Amino acid sequence: MIKHIVSLAAIVAALTATTAGVLAGEPRPFTQEAFTMAKAEGKTVLVDFHASWCPVCKKQAAVIPRVLQEEKFREVVVFTADYDTELRAPPFDTTGYTGMWLRFTANYQNHADADYLDVDVSTDGGATWTNVMSWNEDHGAFRSPPGEDVELDIMAVTGNQPSVIVRWHYYNPNTSPDWDWYVQIDNAALLCGIPVELMGISVE
Repeated sequence: MIKHIVSLAAIVAALTATTAGVLAGEPRPFTQEAFTMAKAEGKTVLVDFHASWCPVCKKQAAVIPRVLQEEKFREVVVFTADYDTELRAPPFDTTGYTGMWLRFTANYQNHADADYLDVDVSTDGGATWTNVMSWNEDHGAFRSPPGEDVELDIMAVTGNQPSVIVRWHYYNPNTSPDWDWYVQIDNAALLCGIPVELMGISVE
């Protein structure tokens, strides 16, 4: 039997405007604490990933504050983040479960084979990370969400651990060319297998 034990609220990583929400009204620098607080408050959140050299990013930076003045968008919380960045799920306990799968939907467009989308797992509070997925090629159609459904079996690195953190890491390891395109992550969820003894089923 599979139990859906935690749903990671739509985690968005996009260079262009998508959805995401602590104080609404104007963009502020992204922090994990502020993002988690906004999510807990049920706010709509926009995470704007940018690069200093990107002309589209500069134009977008001027547009977003104006959009937030519109009545229907005034409660949206906007965070800005450098394009080489990451989003982390809250820690979860996998002790006693018989299987562990990470599911999410991704739309990722690679630029000149330069940028990467990694999924990493930590069992020591983020001190070290184990990579469970690395993309360096297109997944999903260009600017056509929702994208590609992904399921990763992460039991080998997360089994029976009291604190597991998952992160999506979008970056370019090169200094030249230092280019990127975009990635969008939605509908992230963790599923686990439940031991029969936890289901109240007797086995003879």
